[in-house]
Amino acid sequence: MNAQGQPHWQGIPPARFTPLKWLRPAGELKDSAGRALGTLLLAQTLQQGFLNAAHLGGETLAPGDVLRFSGSPAAEPMVPFAPLQIDGAPAWMPDPQWLAVMAAQAFSAPAACSFLLTEEPMTAPHLRLQVGALGAATRSDTTSFTGQWRVRLLAGSESDAPLLKFGLQTEHAQRLEKPLEALRPLDTGAWAMDYVRDTLRRLAESATQKNLNQAVLASQQQEHP
Repeated sequence: MNAQGQPHWQGIPPARFTPLKWLRPAGELKDSAGRALGTLLLAQTLQQGFLNAAHLGGETLAPGDVLRFSGSPAAEPMVPFAPLQIDGAPAWMPDPQWLAVMAAQAFSAPAACSFLLTEEPMTAPHLRLQVGALGAATRSDTTSFTGQWRVRLLAGSESDAPLLKFGLQTEHAQRLEKPLEALRPLDTGAWAMDYVRDTLRRLAESATQKNLNQAVLASQQQEHP
């Protein structure tokens, strides 16, 4: 448990209803020579008789407590990935269909989700990526790429409040190492792809921090109680 009283999972988190074991640090263990052997962890009594990620509030968990689980890691849900929305796409931006493939690949492992690319609007829970305010400006030997990237997990209709959302306001600068030897005008296509890949990587990190896997599982459980 972190300082804010929230679980910080090392790796893929457990599914919402996976049984958890609650341990509390009780000092450091040392051998007869005084060498540290690690932290002594004592199992805690569960007041509600059970513990899982969906019912952490029923116990008096404290920062530093350890939660463990065994068995299979969190389920890897399949979530539809709706057609991308790219507002005012410049020529250097990848085709929306190709960008969707790149986004699904970038999100898959960090978010512990599988994505089904769709071509039609969805009425079931789905993920949508919207990109806007894209621009590129070259000054002297430096080219800067900017954009707004927003990801939403929607229960169905676009008008509904998102179940989960996160995004980035990005700026990515590339500088010529040998400006006097560069061809003019500059071919910035490779730099643009670096910008896109870096942005998708950062969005994937946000998906992990926002527990996209758990949000998708919860939305699918609500859809099929």
